[in-house]
Amino acid sequence: MGIIVNYALLTLLLRVLDFTQSPKTCAIIYAGFKFFYGIVFGTLFLGTDFIVVLLGSIISFFLAYGFFWLLDRLDGRFMWWVVFIIGAIVLFF
Repeated sequence: MGIIVNYALLTLLLRVLDFTQSPKTCAIIYAGFKFFYGIVFGTLFLGTDFIVVLLGSIISFFLAYGFFWLLDRLDGRFMWWVVFIIGAIVLFF
């Protein structure tokens, strides 16, 4: 995904996490967006196999769940920023 799209999605999901306190909801939204983006641009335009998009979305779900879970647990602490910076770099690529 493009960096601008990823940044906008991450910003939105941080607000959702702050409102709902549910890392699973944020991870589902993130993985669903990655799946949709992969289907539209990967499968249709680039010829990527469906199974590759599906596996990438599943991996993205687990990474995003861990990321948002840590952010939820560390809310208000200095380590939140460390996790945020490292996690944002991992989720961007």
